[in-house]
Amino acid sequence: MSDEAPKPVLLMTGNLTLAPLFVPLAEHFRLAFADDAFAKAAEGFDVKDVLSLADFSGDTAVLDAKGQAMLAAADLVEEVGNGKLTLGTATKLHGQALLRWLPVSAFEMLSMSIARISACSVLQKKEGIAGVLVHEDVTPNGRVLAQFGNAMGIPTMHLPHANHFLRPGSGDIHCTAVAEHLGVTGPYMRDWYSACGVMDDRMTTVGMPRWDKLYDEERLPSKAQARNAFGIKDGERVLGYGTTWFQVTSVWGDNPEAYLTESLHTVIAAAKETGAFLLLSMHPGELEEQVNFYAQEIRGAGIRGAVARAHPEHTLRAMDCLVSQGPSNFGIEANILGTPVVELFVPGARYPDGGPEGTWGKDLVSTIDRATVHPGFATAMNAGASSIERTVEWVRATCSL
Repeated sequence: MSDEAPKPVLLMTGNLTLAPLFVPLAEHFRLAFADDAFAKAAEGFDVKDVLSLADFSGDTAVLDAKGQAMLAAADLVEEVGNGKLTLGTATKLHGQALLRWLPVSAFEMLSMSIARISACSVLQKKEGIAGVLVHEDVTPNGRVLAQFGNAMGIPTMHLPHANHFLRPGSGDIHCTAVAEHLGVTGPYMRDWYSACGVMDDRMTTVGMPRWDKLYDEERLPSKAQARNAFGIKDGERVLGYGTTWFQVTSVWGDNPEAYLTESLHTVIAAAKETGAFLLLSMHPGELEEQVNFYAQEIRGAGIRGAVARAHPEHTLRAMDCLVSQGPSNFGIEANILGTPVVELFVPGARYPDGGPEGTWGKDLVSTIDRATVHPGFATAMNAGASSIERTVEWVRATCSL
């Protein structure tokens, strides 16, 4: 029997942002995941003794909590029914339809949150929790974990999944910070959160772990290999297009879908005018059926092209220039790899000064022709290689290991 002391438990979310940390963190912690899917993903990396909050879903305390959520939602239904709840301005804007779906939505939110908090409490009681690490703390999953840790006096850490290019204080949900500690990617993110009111002593610069591979030439495809993967001909000019998706935030206006379709047609027209192969890289948040839509639009324009949903290193290496729909983190990856970027503007967000040149679209071709790489931009956005090591040490220090 081993006399080795058990590893402390680190409660965390999943996501591509944290996946590169699973194995190195497991050297120091026993990992517990909020979502069972990521617990299984960690096991796929051969991480041992993984825990999941789903392991505690049958506990009496969790089942009781779900019952509380049902009662709370029933109370809300009753208040809506007897007219006690009108929601003021929201009701005027959306009519009674809002009140019809609100109780069901409230039940789903309450049920998830209360059950998750209860499972966290059971985990804390049975195993102890040394720290909480999330890739976002503004949507229900990450916020609940961060708030639980804060309430219990457990160190809470937020490793943001992306740089944000909204105006600080714009009212967008990303301008808030719930976790006690932030691991920021570089100078730009530190300044951005400072402008949002986060004190400097809450932030540590660690970089973006999932970008470490972009600095390792041995792990990257050559340009020739990348172009061959997409069937691109020798000497063929390749115009890249990084799409985006519209979220219900302060960025978008009333009809974002039509705006993005118009932008797609602008890029297709530029590819046709220049005789370029159009390599379209989809945003991970887009729906699967968008693949067919994009493919049909490219075929309908009579140009050569391809649509990719993954393998960003291959897509960026194959491109001669990337047109980024709005200020995307995909453009940061392109800069790190030495691919020139043009920003195709969206309402309400911009790359900062010193970043890629942008346009609303009328002069897209000439902007592409003079596009260049901005090394200082990549440095401002990311601390460089070895982010995984810096992040692991930050987590250990924050958890007092």
